[in-house]
Amino acid sequence: MAAGSKPRGKAPAILLLGILPVITVLGFFAASCGNADDGGPGPTSQPPEGERTPPEGQGAQSEFTPAENADYGGYTFRILGYDGAAKGIWQIAEISEIIAAEESGEPINDAIYRRNREVEALYNIEFGIVPVTYPNRGDFAAKFTKAVLAGEDLFDAAFLLGDSLPASLSKNNMCHDLMSIPSLDLSAGWWDQNSIKGMSIGGKVNAVIGDVNLYSATAPQAIFANKKLMQDNEVGDLYEMVREGKWTWDAMYDIM
Repeated sequence: MAAGSKPRGKAPAILLLGILPVITVLGFFAASCGNADDGGPGPTSQPPEGERTPPEGQGAQSEFTPAENADYGGYTFRILGYDGAAKGIWQIAEISEIIAAEESGEPINDAIYRRNREVEALYNIEFGIVPVTYPNRGDFAAKFTKAVLAGEDLFDAAFLLGDSLPASLSKNNMCHDLMSIPSLDLSAGWWDQNSIKGMSIGGKVNAVIGDVNLYSATAPQAIFANKKLMQDNEVGDLYEMVREGKWTWDAMYDIM
């Protein structure tokens, strides 16, 4: 939800933001921003039917419970993010985490399709997408920042790239502290606790990774080092630096 704007109808005023770091394997973050008094279903919402009971021998019953009397009157919940239209550029960009128009036989697409239909039926809500097509990377930060600063009602949620994080979140105070939202339980199992610790700044959390984000599992990015170049340039033993706790962003940049 854009800062300063109001949700339409009974829409939940929670903004989910995804962040795909561009140089390391940190993964795909989701940050939640919004008002604490929306009254809508928070993280206690019932998951899609296929996720409510884990397969035999794979643990206890899911911690999800249904939100009571939640009815959003057919509201369209709009999400800014990849539309899955990029073909032949980057394989993961051919999949939208958000939307699937129909079942196609592709497992991820079909799981997203069924998830959306079941949640829509459960809460009388619809999911829509404000599309960004890879590799139009600048559209993420530009669309998000413009909407927030102008108070435009363009989308309810957004998945952003990592290089959009400083401009979109750190500057201009455009997101709420997730810890300040009473209905948002960051201790729930669908939030990555390591990301909460890693994204905490000054005791506030503006970004977190969640199960809704697929890219952390399907599209990690890594940095490689050429051992011959390391030897020729007397870089030293990077593995020992890691073991000694000296492998930092500054150390990496200095070596590069």
